[in-house]
Amino acid sequence: MSSVGRWSEENGDFLLVVSGTTRYAPYLTGWQEFKDHLRKVVKEQPGWADVYSSQGERRGEMQGWCRLRDREDADAAYRVYYRSKGMLVHLWETGRRNEGYRLMRCNCSTHFPEVQEGQHSHGRCGIDIGRVHQLGGKAPASTIPYTTAQYKHPYAIYPQTQTYAPIPVYPVYVIPSPVYSTSTNGMPVNVRGGAVLTEARGIFIRNLSYKCTPEDLNGLLMRTVGYPIDSQLQRDARTGAFKGVATAKFASKEAAQHAASLLNGREHLGMKLHVRMDTDTTVVGRAEPIVVNGSYRY
Repeated sequence: MSSVGRWSEENGDFLLVVSGTTRYAPYLTGWQEFKDHLRKVVKEQPGWADVYSSQGERRGEMQGWCRLRDREDADAAYRVYYRSKGMLVHLWETGRRNEGYRLMRCNCSTHFPEVQEGQHSHGRCGIDIGRVHQLGGKAPASTIPYTTAQYKHPYAIYPQTQTYAPIPVYPVYVIPSPVYSTSTNGMPVNVRGGAVLTEARGIFIRNLSYKCTPEDLNGLLMRTVGYPIDSQLQRDARTGAFKGVATAKFASKEAAQHAASLLNGREHLGMKLHVRMDTDTTVVGRAEPIVVNGSYRY
């Protein structure tokens, strides 16, 4: 890889930007949801994260931005989101000594037909890399180029000479911590802030061959329904023996439903699989309490 000026390999981290609609990527509804989703993918704790509206031709979509410290985590996150339906994914390597940003890889060519494979489309992706320099405090009054390893030429230079008014100071209010209870139908309820919205995003697989390995299971999923966020073979707690059942979790409810429908009744390693939606759910948001007669009703 190359960039303008000297690059400090050992002093860098990584910037991941994913763009898509909340219909297929509900984790892009807010920064907390995006960061919680990333925690299921990476091993180390993600750095700062935020969610913005896309600009230009991709207006109406949302962008999730996050810093990752580990190269292996960055590569794993790129693979997961690259394989998610309709997602535009970019991965930058960053410098901590104001060298700027350099693009490692993106999938612009799969979204924009006129872009050659492996190339980046600055004009159509709707991503403003200058925003990160402002948020991260890097070189606020300079121009910072970034390049890709494949083509070794700058795609864009972002001048950042705009000045901003002082940030107003507001009184600080302490937000009470949520207190959860359980409704009669088993749904978790935040008695201070409304109901927690959940949905099933996993599948439960029975009648697997006892010879099935984690590699066999992942190979089956990759060949049929795509890359899962997580997959687990269920083993006996006492003996450690495989019980012939497994679970797999996907990025959305729709992906899990598609997987259950496609895999149920399919033959694998000589066994006919029985697949259904898993009962475990994933928190996807929060509903405000209903106001009745001027008071909150839970």
